[in-house]
Amino acid sequence: EVKMMSAVEFRSLLQTLRQLSIRLEACFNRAAALHGLTAAQAQVLAYVLEHSEQGVCATEIYRVLGLSKPSISALVKKLKGKGYVYTKNAENDDRQKLIFATPQGQVLGKSIGQTLAQLQTKICSGLKTEELRALQSVQHKMLLNVS
Repeated sequence: EVKMMSAVEFRSLLQTLRQLSIRLEACFNRAAALHGLTAAQAQVLAYVLEHSEQGVCATEIYRVLGLSKPSISALVKKLKGKGYVYTKNAENDDRQKLIFATPQGQVLGKSIGQTLAQLQTKICSGLKTEELRALQSVQHKMLLNVS
């Protein structure tokens, strides 16, 4: 049996989640701006860096990050223009382009990683590892429920 919270408690939860989301987005944008990027560009670059050896296709980024395909295309184009990523055709499919980080993108990625570590320290201050893991689990379950 699922024990439900009151309507007032639920509205308060939704409002808190919304405020947290807005504030986190602002923090991420400020952190990315220190490196001349938007938060979305930094997210795409980080994902590309995680898969830089084998490359990553735009469709995979779209599926993982939940941004629209045109948005991913525009973000990759911006990152290419700034010299942080490059594309090349996949070996087994000339229609598919794989995205790789340039050396300049790798350097920037390390710098962004340091900035994000500082941001994580600030945001997670006073929270225990178990609390963060529980939060992640609860958020994941809620996300699955609204999909």
